[in-house]
Amino acid sequence: MKRILKILGLAKTRVVLDTNVLVAAHFNPGSASNKILELCQRKKLVLVLTSHILKEFSLILRNISARKSFRKRMDKIISQAILIKKAPRVNMVSEDPEDNKFLSCARAGKADYIITSDRHLLVLRKFKGIKIVKPVQFLSRK
Repeated sequence: MKRILKILGLAKTRVVLDTNVLVAAHFNPGSASNKILELCQRKKLVLVLTSHILKEFSLILRNISARKSFRKRMDKIISQAILIKKAPRVNMVSEDPEDNKFLSCARAGKADYIITSDRHLLVLRKFKGIKIVKPVQFLSRK
């Protein structure tokens, strides 16, 4: 079905964003991370979230003292996201078990990509057919 929707131009790429993408976008408006957020905001990409990731987003935005305009932008992006209520438990990243929440979300949300700068995730390259890439790699994909 997804393949048919892609052929018709109706399917959008689903992405899971690591919190480091938000941090990079906040501090560097010219970054690939910021361009990815713009694509989410313009509904060119579909952001997939779980409540665990959403909590981490909120915590990070507070910790970096994100500008009000950036928080409002993130609120809009989050309001357009797919929220996965139940995600299977995944235990692929033993060095940093907190990273498993991104894999779990991507799997449950049928994401196409996990976008991150985290080396624990990047070393996997793929998980259950889901590509794991840096923001710059994502933007330069073919």
